Amino acid sequence: MVKIAVIGSCSIDLTVEADKRPAAGETIIGSRLIVSPGGKGANQAVAAARLGAQVHMIGCVGDDAYGTMIINNLQANNIDTSYVSILPGQNSGTAHITLAEGDNSIIVIKGANDLFMPKHIDAAWEVIAAADLVMLQHEIPLPTIDYIIGKCTAAGISVLLNPAPVQPVPSEWLDKVTYVTPNEHEAEALYPGKTSEEILLLQEERFFMTLGKAGVAYAKNGKVHTVPAFVVNAEDTTGAGDTFNSAFAVARCSGRSIDDSIRFANAAAALSVQKLGAQGGMPYLKDVERMLGECKKIGILNSDIAKVLADLGHTDTIVIGDCGLPVPAGVPKIDLALKPGTPSFLDVLTEVLKYMEVEKIHIAAEMETKNPALWQQTQNLFAGKEQILTDHEAFKAATKTAKAVIRTGEITPYANIILHAGVIF
Repeated sequence: MVKIAVIGSCSIDLTVEADKRPAAGETIIGSRLIVSPGGKGANQAVAAARLGAQVHMIGCVGDDAYGTMIINNLQANNIDTSYVSILPGQNSGTAHITLAEGDNSIIVIKGANDLFMPKHIDAAWEVIAAADLVMLQHEIPLPTIDYIIGKCTAAGISVLLNPAPVQPVPSEWLDKVTYVTPNEHEAEALYPGKTSEEILLLQEERFFMTLGKAGVAYAKNGKVHTVPAFVVNAEDTTGAGDTFNSAFAVARCSGRSIDDSIRFANAAAALSVQKLGAQGGMPYLKDVERMLGECKKIGILNSDIAKVLADLGHTDTIVIGDCGLPVPAGVPKIDLALKPGTPSFLDVLTEVLKYMEVEKIHIAAEMETKNPALWQQTQNLFAGKEQILTDHEAFKAATKTAKAVIRTGEITPYANIILHAGVIF
């Protein structure tokens, strides 16, 4: 079993949901408050433990109700808390999160995390020295991080540094640790004046730059490589980075290649954003393996589409449509639109057809006159296939029994089709 020592922050997340972020001086009404365990260190510990690692958490909490909640939660996730120190008279760290407009903003109050000292490292050195990897972040004092890096380097212990929240650090840290996992903003802060490509080429196979929906970039043999992200409908991005880091750590310590480790980590992160809370959506090993298996079997990075296609039976239907096609109640909706026209109806349809045997199609007759170019392309794709031609209202009625409606970025009229699954044997 992989052994990971996570050294870092333990906090409570106070998440407020709202339709928008308030402007300066503005008061708005939020929809709900969620109180949940967090802190980048604790988040990474939970993520690693759920992915099958033996995890020791090393950090500090206050002697308050939040501290008790933090420790109880870590233990509930099978994490050893022997070296989580309870500091008398101190408050536990808190993160104040605003979730609005599809993303999050965070203010961190360090509390007991800011009192984490080298003496706490010395007390836990036995388990640190036995770890396959040590994970670090920037939510504990920088002098303590410096002490950890120096001591681990001298002992030959692998270290993954997630430089968040970003702040200036000694350049020798970046040369000593085994892996650094910044996002683009953090990378540029670490290397002012250098481009992302220049930074990656400086630290080949050591810097892994997370790019959000674009995936993860790293350099090898003088070239920058990008491993694409999995496309999902995100509910809450809080904790996605922590999930990625832990999944990458577990995968590398398990002997996976760099590319496979990044894919594993991307899958874990994609699963994590589909539920609320930093830790609420963190997946278990079986969840990640299932997602990777479905995507490998189907060959499509969008895990929702991959699962739908994998589960299709003979005569089942799916709908591919424009960005405004109404979705009947109870029918799963998969929205792909990034901007008007992207991805196009034809692009998505062509890709889906690589992995689906289609017996017949159902289209609205209005496509022929209202969108003749697309009509002709569709006829070419399905030459010889049975077609059901109806008016648009009858077409929309037929979508009620579909296994899923996939909405593209298409904005031309009547760019909709129902695919009826055939047999593959």
